[in-house]
Amino acid sequence: MNARFRTEKPGYVMVAWPMSHADANADQLSYLVQHGRLRSALEQINQVAGCRFTAIFRFDDGDLRNLILVDKEDLLNLVMDTIPVRDSYCMFVRQSEDVFSVDDSLTDDRVLGHAKRSVQRTYIGYPLRTSSGKLFGTLCHFDFSPVTVSDFAKKLTVEFIASLNLEAIEEAAFLDVERRFESLRLMTDLITSSSATVEEALEAFREFAAPLNSESVSRLSAAQAFAMQIKVNDLEKLIIKKTARRDAGISARD
Repeated sequence: MNARFRTEKPGYVMVAWPMSHADANADQLSYLVQHGRLRSALEQINQVAGCRFTAIFRFDDGDLRNLILVDKEDLLNLVMDTIPVRDSYCMFVRQSEDVFSVDDSLTDDRVLGHAKRSVQRTYIGYPLRTSSGKLFGTLCHFDFSPVTVSDFAKKLTVEFIASLNLEAIEEAAFLDVERRFESLRLMTDLITSSSATVEEALEAFREFAAPLNSESVSRLSAAQAFAMQIKVNDLEKLIIKKTARRDAGISARD
């Protein structure tokens, strides 16, 4: 049976196909990745793991940047804020360059005194490497409550990671940001029509664009983030143009 998840945000319902132990396998997940659907693959493996969150992170010197996030309780929550590596259990994966797991943080002395101990009760993180073998990040399952991640889910995750590559991860992050940009683009007419002045329209647009700009810097390469900023700037110019035409009584047709 399909599992149905509904967010608190009205009008958004997602039907997810939860893989069972019988039909979940790494080949199916790899197929999704090869066809540009890494997020879909992570959603499926998240169902098997049982934790609320499944995510891919990238190490950036002392920072931990989230590239892709699956949150089964909030399907519109696509990314987490950048935090210091030391404030995440991913620090242990980085130190050991191996899998690090916590069944229940409150009974695990290894995380005694850690910033996440009282918040993130369950965690299992796997190292992600480039084609040359260099550690660049982690794939993690984690939850605010104690969760038992099955041996099947652990095995499936390891097999899935073996088929992953950095290019697919970066492409998936880029597609997420592109979708956010498209949503912003579709809002330009609404912003223009509901704003009394150009200044008011720009204020509203910049408020909506700010999270996208921040996400671009966090999740994309420098070149991709720069290109996205140009696209956002072009939308801002379009807002000015449409508002000016409206105020002049000219019907704007682009």
